[in-house]
Amino acid sequence: MPDQYRGDVFDHGYTTSVDGTGLGLSIVDAIAEAHDWTVSAGESDDGGARFEFLF
Repeated sequence: MPDQYRGDVFDHGYTTSVDGTGLGLSIVDAIAEAHDWTVSAGESDDGGARFEFLF
């Protein structure tokens, strides 16, 4: 996941796709917050997206 998206991907309604709703990662963030966890986005060693949960 490129750096330019990481700050926004968890925002409600944020999408980079014409067909996207921007709901998916905002729901993930809400679930993490409800459990007193934090979630962050980064890049995996293979170049794809990496999501890390801390609790």
